[in-house]
Amino acid sequence: MHALLPQRAWPLAATLLVVLALSCSGFAPTPRLDRPGIRPIAPRVASGPVHRWIPRGVLSAAPATSRSLSPTDGSSRARLATTAPAPPHTYTQFVALPNDNALKPDANAAAGPNDVVEMINAEWAAYSKSGTNLFQTTLQQWYNFPAWAGMFDPRVIYDSLAGHYVMINIYYAPNGTGYIDLSASMTSSALGNWCKYEINVQDGVNQPDFPGLGFDSQAIYVSMNMYPIGSNTFSYAKLLILNKAQLYQCASPVSSYTFANLLNPDGTLAFAVQPGRTLDNEPAEYLANSALGNQNPGSPIKANYLTMWTLTNPLNNPTLTNAAIPVSTYMVPPNARQKGSSSLIYTGGPMLLQATVYAGALWTALTSAFGTNNQYAAIRWFELDPVNNVVLQGGTYGANGAYAFMPAITVTANGNAIMMFDASTPNIYVGVYYAGRQASAPLNEMSTYVVLQPGSGPFSSPEEYWGDFFSAAVDPADTTKVWICGQYALPGNQWGTVIGEVGY
Repeated sequence: MHALLPQRAWPLAATLLVVLALSCSGFAPTPRLDRPGIRPIAPRVASGPVHRWIPRGVLSAAPATSRSLSPTDGSSRARLATTAPAPPHTYTQFVALPNDNALKPDANAAAGPNDVVEMINAEWAAYSKSGTNLFQTTLQQWYNFPAWAGMFDPRVIYDSLAGHYVMINIYYAPNGTGYIDLSASMTSSALGNWCKYEINVQDGVNQPDFPGLGFDSQAIYVSMNMYPIGSNTFSYAKLLILNKAQLYQCASPVSSYTFANLLNPDGTLAFAVQPGRTLDNEPAEYLANSALGNQNPGSPIKANYLTMWTLTNPLNNPTLTNAAIPVSTYMVPPNARQKGSSSLIYTGGPMLLQATVYAGALWTALTSAFGTNNQYAAIRWFELDPVNNVVLQGGTYGANGAYAFMPAITVTANGNAIMMFDASTPNIYVGVYYAGRQASAPLNEMSTYVVLQPGSGPFSSPEEYWGDFFSAAVDPADTTKVWICGQYALPGNQWGTVIGEVGY
């Protein structure tokens, strides 16, 4: 039995997503077959107590829910908190990796059948599902790198289709060369052997940054933004495709393809492309990105579409195409105000931060300017049809006077969606929150929020030192539950991370 945390009502404002004429492009970049440039590192064991696995279910593919879509995809009435669906519940919660020497954590987590892995910028740890720390190490120790190693932007997933964890991070060598460090567990446990790789993804003077990580039944997908060494001027986005069966066997070399210079359907540079984390068998791998790139907070630039990517034949003759999915206008969000400090909190920009694919739909979310004079930050969430390139449902989650930002959304095997995020107001410290919707709820409806972990102090470092992304991941042993991971503020200009199991 687990005690439920208090749940509080937060006034929500719904925004309709109008399905307009489909805009497709003929963009089909030619992939580059990568030669052996992936250096294997000796397998590593995460040692710790081994716990008996008690299965709680299996992931099963459910047919897509039948929907009758109107031209406006939902009701046109404004929705009050009192009419919102019931919120999810907290089943397990524990404080995870604490503040360390890294400037920001970029906290994210994934669950396997019997443990949970969390990554932050300098460390990773394996926990039991009740919160016992089973294993912890720095990324520097894990990869046996010298003290000068620059390692950041970690991502972790659990490939529920094959039963393996995958962890990545970016590494800059002293000469400026950029690598993707990748570790893949050889079993479904985080405490067993891991295959480790160092992948040179440098393109001339261009280094990788802000990676995305996804999977389907055939491959692991790593997206990245590319920047010239020492510059903040964005060059282009690219996608790396890796044969996952070879990764899980510690093969050398590993077959790979790269797509570079990704463009949106209107010819602008794609930015922060998010590969789908595919939870069932789909006809293709789907990826998505916001049409807004790396803009300064509060920029007046607007967009009214998302880019949907379709990738077929990833291991033999990959083909990548895209289309524009029209949505109602979204904008670059301002940074967030908080209690106890005039310092602002970085809200993550208008990028998509995670994408989950299940039952023929892609779920994703971003942060947008919102409210009176666009002075607040709110979440825009979407369920997208990647085949017909239309919005199935979605909405805006926020309130005047508040800042909700850096969302991660996923969907469970029974069609329920869970969305986590950070939030603050001038009278509330930055904390971790979540909301949800059951599959039976009216379209475009999201529940009132639940506080997973309130903040308890102001964070007064420069705003860019707040994290860049968080996570929401389905539990493969109980596919009605979701593990969420986020960052909250502590006294003394500190941050903490928290992991919770939530659901209906």
